[in-house]
Amino acid sequence: MGTESGSSENVLTSIAYNVTETSGMIGGAKGRIAPSGPSSYDFRQNPMLTVVAALIESEGKLLVCQRRRGEFFQFLWEFPGGKRRPGERLEEALARELREELGARAQIGPEVYRTRHRYRATAEMLELVFFAASVPRGEARNRVFERIVWRAPLSLPRLDFLPADRRLVLKLAQGKIRLPKFGTMGAGSVCGKRRCVVS
Repeated sequence: MGTESGSSENVLTSIAYNVTETSGMIGGAKGRIAPSGPSSYDFRQNPMLTVVAALIESEGKLLVCQRRRGEFFQFLWEFPGGKRRPGERLEEALARELREELGARAQIGPEVYRTRHRYRATAEMLELVFFAASVPRGEARNRVFERIVWRAPLSLPRLDFLPADRRLVLKLAQGKIRLPKFGTMGAGSVCGKRRCVVS
């Protein structure tokens, strides 16, 4: 999922917020954002890339992926996903990424968390949007990673995650964020406001 070069020491700013607290708003009257670094980033002058990622849970464990040798952030861990392409809905982008990375047809559930993060090596601010998602456990195949594993939330902090994911990882391990349950949708369903299935 992570596409920027650098290391954990290259973080300039990171702003995270739980969508249940902000109702999807950033900086508005209903939003409650807790910045963890400088807030002087000028969004009018600098571009921002949107990255989507999946929190896929099965039998109480989450699917996590290790980046390949030779890539930026090699061997660090992340949740599957990637950059949204122009014109894509967030859910569509995530379903496409999961097909490409895991070879699986995913059901995308509700958004559960957002964070903004920036690395020294790039001018772009990243906005990462995390969704609950469902993939049949037997269908997830490793197509692009060093390896993929299922881990209990409590054990996630033992892995070396991408800097932009670490606050979320801690919240998952502490039980501060629990993934919602959502029902199965039939084949041919189209994207809605809260979830979609893309074949």
